[in-house]
Amino acid sequence: MPAPPTVILSTIPFECPCCQRFLRVEAKHAGRLVRCPACRGLARVPGQANTPAVSADDPTTPLRPKTKPMRG
Repeated sequence: MPAPPTVILSTIPFECPCCQRFLRVEAKHAGRLVRCPACRGLARVPGQANTPAVSADDPTTPLRPKTKPMRG
């Protein structure tokens, strides 16, 4: 029986700017903000994102302020 295929995920090592802890994330998160599991600070993953950091489908995307209808 052949061995199951090995899945190799490329990762990006970097340091949390808040607590200097060594972090490693999957390469698909390049360019995005992640939360450090140690200090809960935000850190941007080095590299260029293949997808936008914030998309229109992302619920955290800020909404435009509603404009009041003009009376006249």
